[in-house]
Amino acid sequence: AEWRARGHHAGECPVAERMWFEQQVNLPCHPGMTDWQVDQVASRLDTVLGQEVRGTPIAAGTARKTKGWTQ
Repeated sequence: AEWRARGHHAGECPVAERMWFEQQVNLPCHPGMTDWQVDQVASRLDTVLGQEVRGTPIAAGTARKTKGWTQ
């Protein structure tokens, strides 16, 4: 969203975009996060990785769509 606000469009850097949106994980990390928030991130990551290991495909954006992780 930030880059689009600066006039950039999807497809300008297809390799970098594929790497970022399909192959990378961006975890929240901030010194102001509470212990509960850190535990929620770890728990959700454990759930997703556990499902990946068991062979259940995970839809892109699943973690971002999970409601209620902030308090």
